[in-house]
Amino acid sequence: MTSRRLERRARRSSCRHCSLVVLAACGAAVLKANHLHGPSRAFSTLAHKDSRWAGAATSELLDLLKSGQCGLHEKLAIAAIKEQTNEKTASSALKLLHLLEESRDQLRYNDVSMRCYNAVIHACAQARDADSAELVFNKAYVQKSYRPNVVAYNTLVNAHARSGAPEAARNLLEQMEERQVHPELITYNTVIKAHAQAGDFRMASRLLSQMASRRINPGLRSFNAVLHVCAKAGSVLEATKVMEQMEAAGLRPDGVSYGNLMHVMAKDGDVEGVQQVMDEMRKRQVHPNAEHFNSVINAMVCFNDADEAMQPEISRAEDVLATMLESQVQPTIVTYNSLLNVYAKAASISSVNQSRKLLREMSHSKLQPDIQSYNTVLDACARSFDPHTAVKLLKEMKSRNISPNVVSVNTAMNACTEGEVELARKLFTGLKIRKLKPDQVSWNTLIKAYARVGDEKAARKIVMEDMPRNSLLPNTFSYNTAMYACTVNGNVIGAEQWFADMKKRGIPRNVVSYTLAVQASVKAKALVRAEKFLADLLKEGITPNEATYSYVVTGCLEVGQDARANAYVDQMMSIGLTPSQDWYSTAVEHGKSSTSMS
Repeated sequence: MTSRRLERRARRSSCRHCSLVVLAACGAAVLKANHLHGPSRAFSTLAHKDSRWAGAATSELLDLLKSGQCGLHEKLAIAAIKEQTNEKTASSALKLLHLLEESRDQLRYNDVSMRCYNAVIHACAQARDADSAELVFNKAYVQKSYRPNVVAYNTLVNAHARSGAPEAARNLLEQMEERQVHPELITYNTVIKAHAQAGDFRMASRLLSQMASRRINPGLRSFNAVLHVCAKAGSVLEATKVMEQMEAAGLRPDGVSYGNLMHVMAKDGDVEGVQQVMDEMRKRQVHPNAEHFNSVINAMVCFNDADEAMQPEISRAEDVLATMLESQVQPTIVTYNSLLNVYAKAASISSVNQSRKLLREMSHSKLQPDIQSYNTVLDACARSFDPHTAVKLLKEMKSRNISPNVVSVNTAMNACTEGEVELARKLFTGLKIRKLKPDQVSWNTLIKAYARVGDEKAARKIVMEDMPRNSLLPNTFSYNTAMYACTVNGNVIGAEQWFADMKKRGIPRNVVSYTLAVQASVKAKALVRAEKFLADLLKEGITPNEATYSYVVTGCLEVGQDARANAYVDQMMSIGLTPSQDWYSTAVEHGKSSTSMS
């Protein structure tokens, strides 16, 4: 039976096992007749075109090599190498290559072909093993003097790109020029993508320009790769330039292009800009998907941190969700979580209620709330200091088989920091019951709960004893939070003690540390000490903020020191800080309004 008839008969069988039996039976007859090229060719053709036969190809190849017979077909070798290719390791493909090289006299052309080497380089690329890919490449094109072609270089470039080595991938472009192998569109796209994944949008943009200078027309994929890295880097200006270059090249942006531009604008909080891009998409009949709508909502999340500024954004975000549903675009879990984020930033009891209502709506849809959904609603509770709702949400998570994580409990604890100390302590203790280990944030939040009620003793015990005992070193935030208890009590001596402790333990003091000490001094009517803390801050080269000066000026006004208050206002303005309306309100309250402050 000829190899072609063998192949046709095997293909007619729908069952892989039956086909193998047919091939094995017919192959045995041919082997007896010493026509090894027949079954080899049948196996190789099937394996090359049909992945189901790859395993059989490897087995056949190994049998033929061991038999010491000749006539091995190249396609069979390549199919066998491809069968050994996986994303974990290239060792099997490399071993197979070594076996082929050892048995090269049995190959059809008495040597391993260039295509076989390329297949092994590809296997190394898939396994992200750039070093092995380089070794195989050098063996083929240096030792064996094969002329490297663009396919080989593309494969090696891909190996470096997948291994996270963009510079090595880019250096190959220069090597290709030296060897008169001209890079093509796919070569540049791979290198651009490598730099994009590394976050180097400047080099990605430079490569885009280099393509044009070498008369390689960048495709939509090239521009989208650069847009993606601009979005990751948060560079609205660069992303806008790339969009303009795309238009100048006569390419029409697609949904991916617009999605990247909207993403970077959303991170910048440019609500109007994102909406304009959405309108442009509709004009050009590029249909927005869920990701585009998500960017509009995310822009509202990043728009403003001021609680009162979020109220109008809630209505706009809800309108976006309604438009999605009208456009028959299915919201994703990201859509709902982004809307929950808008509610959380509003920081009000009504926004907590809206968040819980949205959770119920999600539960009735195909999308079930995940842990991020609940953590976002817990954040809404923390921002509005609603501890009891936070505790209810933790119980609700358990009933829905969603295990709260450390972030969940920490956020619920944060909701207790306005007087609910015992509840905060209970949640902290509950971490161990839930088999969760308290982290730095857990301890700092517990300190915050004690500090807010002025419990200096408990706050100090956590920082100086409990955290070190649990192998956690208190950081600047820990000390600052504990120092806040001194501010509540107007305890200047206590604040000075914290400063001494921080210096002794090498904990860096920042502007918050000094501002808290100034605040404690002013509350204790110790203006001289407040001024000293401000002077020390400036001496250390730390830039004061508006709050630092606000407390010092308030202290001056409270004791009738208008001239000193004026001097501090002038000092503040000299470093670029502008007094807010609250300053004027404070001055009017004390009846000490001065020329500089009016």
